Amino acid sequence: MDVVPIDENGELLVEVVQTGNDPSSKTGSFTRRFQVNRDVLIKASRVLRAMLATICWKEGSSDVVSLGEGFVAVTELWLRVVHDVEQVHNLLFPEIWLLVQAIDYYALDITLFNAWFAEGYTRNAHLLVEPAELLFPTWRFNHAKGFAKCTRDLAYGEVRHITERNPSNLIQYHLPMAQIRKPT
Repeated sequence: MDVVPIDENGELLVEVVQTGNDPSSKTGSFTRRFQVNRDVLIKASRVLRAMLATICWKEGSSDVVSLGEGFVAVTELWLRVVHDVEQVHNLLFPEIWLLVQAIDYYALDITLFNAWFAEGYTRNAHLLVEPAELLFPTWRFNHAKGFAKCTRDLAYGEVRHITERNPSNLIQYHLPMAQIRKPT
């Protein structure tokens, strides 16, 4: 089984199972393990702290922890960001929505990911995606220039009102309702 070293001195193996993407497997799934530092994960997330720092959960005393089903690329990215090691910028656009889901699920600090998103955005990744699909990610990762560009492109390039578009099935992720108020 592949082990991806996130922290060479890490004492914990985090395991993720990705289903449906491995044609060489009879089940269509594969498992990837990541070598990580337990203390870094405990400091990064209250959810992981509850899982890894107590004896209440079996993961607290285990050297191998399974996070269950997930997307390997997304898990690798958030582990790299949390460990502050070299990050990958090859996430496909729909996977960014899964990254937001993982950040919420594990209660990670999203500000840790802002620089990663900004770098990916400036690598012209935004040219491959419709502005309506970038509204939420640019807002969520606090990328003001990207958000301004998307809203400008939509305001001047659309004949209908501005709407966001979520390309994933994660319908809970969208911009908050805008409220228009009369000036007082």
